[in-house]
Amino acid sequence: MQTPLVPRQPVPDLTVSLAGGGTWSLADQTPDHFTLIVVYRGLHCPICSHYLADLSEKIDSFANLGVNVLVLSGDDQTRAEQAKADWKLDKLDIGFGLTPDKAR
Repeated sequence: MQTPLVPRQPVPDLTVSLAGGGTWSLADQTPDHFTLIVVYRGLHCPICSHYLADLSEKIDSFANLGVNVLVLSGDDQTRAEQAKADWKLDKLDIGFGLTPDKAR
């Protein structure tokens, strides 16, 4: 059984590889307010491309509000990097390799 998430309490760590290199860890985040993790379906999703393009345009506003943002999918590295390049998401941290077990 999964442990429910409780506001203002620590959550399980999440560490993922990033398109373009490096890793991202939830435990390492120190936002002024909170961390937003957006899970998208993957490169095959045309709706996601529009949503993430809109998010990319607003990323500076999120940062000004003290919100860290990670975008994450189950895609492999090649597909995540293709999405980042094709969709022009250079401003976003794009994580990849989200497994169903991690998603739960």
